[in-house]
Amino acid sequence: MTLVERAIEKMRRTAAAKDGSALATAAVGSLVQDRPDGSPEGSPSATPARRIHIDSEALRVAGYLPESSRDRQFAGHYRLIKRPLIARAQAAVAGPTIASPRLIMMASALPGDGKTFTSINLALSMARERDISVLFPGAADAERRAAAAMPVAIASGALGAEIRRVLERENLAACFTAIVAAEDTPVSKPAPDPYRRAVALLAAACGGTLAAGDCVAVEDSLWGLQSARAAGLRTVAVTNTYEAAVFDGAADLVIESLASLDLGALSRLYS
Repeated sequence: MTLVERAIEKMRRTAAAKDGSALATAAVGSLVQDRPDGSPEGSPSATPARRIHIDSEALRVAGYLPESSRDRQFAGHYRLIKRPLIARAQAAVAGPTIASPRLIMMASALPGDGKTFTSINLALSMARERDISVLFPGAADAERRAAAAMPVAIASGALGAEIRRVLERENLAACFTAIVAAEDTPVSKPAPDPYRRAVALLAAACGGTLAAGDCVAVEDSLWGLQSARAAGLRTVAVTNTYEAAVFDGAADLVIESLASLDLGALSRLYS
């Protein structure tokens, strides 16, 4: 039973214990058996694959997903939670040190402490990048415009495998001259290390010297802006996750979305 299945089953048991009736969550999650090889049911050669259909709106109504207006913000939080867990699981596969490196347990001594909420959101965070686009609106076009005009690098706290999988799926891998992932620096944002390494890789790729002050970082978090500024870059804040007021004084330029990213405006940052 997967993390999501366990959480859904717990919701049913909890409701039944409270009022003696089954919780109406049949539409929240359902297990589907697929046969990817196309073999008819009952065929010995068939290899069933397990899929879970999730009704996110039903989960939201039940209080197990954040309000839709806060989806992006929570996604950022759960990315930070899942990265060390994924890294640990991958390391354990390479050299097992624990019995079940892929088992994650949510524990708390207090009832109602958010274990089910965290279990569901963490599981969905881990699965989501394989199922849907995780790019912000306008991001793909903005990246292509920027790459056509200048070398572009990624400085991210995500794992390299995550980054490359997204870029390949979105047909954006060719747009980036360099990628700095979580495992490429000893410390991540808000430390300047990711951006310092990104500038160094861009300079090497361009075959010359490149000053950090000649580069612009586009970020949607205070930690990212702090990292870029500490490394000496000019900064642009995008209000994908936070309101513009959050970035007051933290960036050289604030824009509403990547769709409105103007390369001319970036040039004017140096005038």
